[in-house]
Parts: sequence; C-alpha cells; structure tokens
Amino acid sequence: MRFNQYLCSAIFLASVLCAAGTARAGEIKVFSVNGVKSVMLKLGPDFEKAGGDHVQFTFATIGALQQKMANGEIPDVLIAISPAVTAAEEQGKLVPGSAVEVGRTGIGIAVKEGASVPDISTAQKLRQAVLNAKSLVYSDPKSGAASGVAFAQLLEKLGIAGQVKSKTTLITSSVGELIVQGKFELGAQQMSELLPVKGIVVRPLPAELQTVTIYRAAIFAQSGKRQSAAKFIRFITSPEAVKVFSEAGFGKN
Repeated sequence: MRFNQYLCSAIFLASVLCAAGTARAGEIKVFSVNGVKSVMLKLGPDFEKAGGDHVQFTFATIGALQQKMANGEIPDVLIAISPAVTAAEEQGKLVPGSAVEVGRTGIGIAVKEGASVPDISTAQKLRQAVLNAKSLVYSDPKSGAASGVAFAQLLEKLGIAGQVKSKTTLITSSVGELIVQGKFELGAQQMSELLPVKGIVVRPLPAELQTVTIYRAAIFAQSGKRQSAAKFIRFITSPEAVKVFSEAGFGKN
C-alpha cells in the first residue's frame, strides 16, 4: 500500500513539474510588415532552435498593423519600414534606443517565367514597358505599403499614371503569386517580396528611379518580455541572420 502511495505521489509530482515546464515555455509576439515575411519565417524557427522563446508572428501591411495596435493588440517586437518606426518612437510606443536596422531593399518589376521579359534598364524603357503591358498590379498605397506609395509616385513622375489607371489593380497581398497565376502581366513590389516567389522573373528598377526601403525592428514599450524581445532582435541582426537577409534580396547600410 505504502509503495502505491509513493508511486502515485511520484506520478503526481512529475505531472506538476511537466505542467510547470510547459507554463514556463515563453512566447513573444512579433508584428511584422510583409516586406520581411520570407526572412522572418526562416529566422523565427532558427531563433527557437537556438534556445529562444516561441515566436508568434503577425504579418500585414503597416496600415493593418497600426490598426491592430490602435485596437489594443500589444506586440513585443515591431518590425516595420523606418518612417513607421520613427513615428511610433515619437509617440512613445517603443522602448527608447531599441530600434535597429535589419535590412533594406528596392523595388522590382516581375513577369511570369516564360513570358517576354521587358527591358526596364532606363526610365524611358521602363515607361514604355508599363505602357505596353496589358495589365499591371502593385501594392495599394492606401495600405501604407512602401512599394505601393513609391511606385504610384513613379508613375506620376513618368507621366503615365492616368494612362495606365484603367488596367491597374491595387492589392494588399503578394504581387508575385498573382503574376505566377497569370492574372496580371506586369507587377511591382519590394524585391524582397518578389524574389522568394517561384515562377517569376524579377528585375530591379533603374538606379535613377529606385526607392530604397529601410526596415527596422524595435521593442514595444508595453511589452512584458523586453529581455526576450531584445534577444530576438539581437538574433535577427546577427552575422548569420544578415546572410539570410542578403539571400532574400536585402542589403545593409
């Protein structure tokens, strides 16, 4: 009888310790813009394997992320385009001095693999390629997407915004995936969002027309896991992580 009591006690203690271990398993919430999604989906699991907390990602346009935060959703880490991070800093939403650059990328033009690849090496050739395309798709500027804002301004600069309006579709998802599906002939988005997509050919905008977007990561002031958040940011800015960013079409300053 006494042995059975000891056995039951041991089993109970083991279950308590197991439950406690499960409860101790940490998790951090990361709000990230879509521009760095492909890299984060690689680095998140790597961070966990290296002993970091589980990472719960929320990917969206900066406009959608800002709305979530306005509605009371609190992330531990925010990864966004530099102007959005600066604005959040000025509003006191981020831990002072915690923002660091994770990467920067330009805008690319994509066509479906196998289709004729237009020459966009100069402003005039890009202008003609856009005019010749039967359909055009790029990120909706109203969503706050950096590539969408920049490309809309580029069309105005080239003097063809009005001419291509009727054949243009604005979206908040992956331009590359829609090009692969054959829904549009020509698409524009961040190089970092286009390069991971299989089945498309991507070319960067001419240097004189290129707009470089800088992405930064910072710790949210209301985070209850600042230490884990800081550990995550150190991980995604490590030399190993920089290589992953580089392979995905990002550069550094």
